[in-house]
Amino acid sequence: MATIATTGSASGRRALDGIVDFAGRVVGAADLVVSDVEIGQRVACIGVDQATIDAAVSLVEAGHRVKVFEDDPRLVLPRVGLIPFGRASLCARLAGSTRLGLRAVAFVPAPGAVRRRLGRMPSVMEHRAGSLHRRRHLDDRWDRRQLTPSRFDRRTPLRDDSYYRMVDAGSCELISWPVASVTTSGIRTCDGLEHRADWIVVAP
Repeated sequence: MATIATTGSASGRRALDGIVDFAGRVVGAADLVVSDVEIGQRVACIGVDQATIDAAVSLVEAGHRVKVFEDDPRLVLPRVGLIPFGRASLCARLAGSTRLGLRAVAFVPAPGAVRRRLGRMPSVMEHRAGSLHRRRHLDDRWDRRQLTPSRFDRRTPLRDDSYYRMVDAGSCELISWPVASVTTSGIRTCDGLEHRADWIVVAP
């Protein structure tokens, strides 16, 4: 259990203090079975990756109360189908196409400055797509700010169409304070508040 009880934050990946004393259940996001969570039980998702976002969305859709502890936001892009819908989806599709095109011409001679500038284009376009995605689904400016990743963030973007909508609706509560420790009954954040939980879902 302790091996999965870690969190990724701005200060790096670290073990969650007190996790072994938690009275509820701890599970990795990829291993969560939503039907095992009883209606009325409180779920805390710590750290954000694709599995955690998928788990949080599935839990909310099943009628559960969810808190997501995210102090180091990830870039979230819309899922892009065969036909991009909206400006965010179009930017995300163009970013992917540009990256593939750059790989195809990787061995074509070009000045270093030109190669570096072209190499940054997909990331710039993805961050633009993420900004459009947040503006479309998050009316609250503070939530948008808390969920905006650093422009220097080079982690692989996540994909979801419902996460921001659920945060905006309040059905998925965002906690942006870093996690200080886990108690027997929940999670204590660095602002001194304790958030009670029956389940803790952690990023792999």
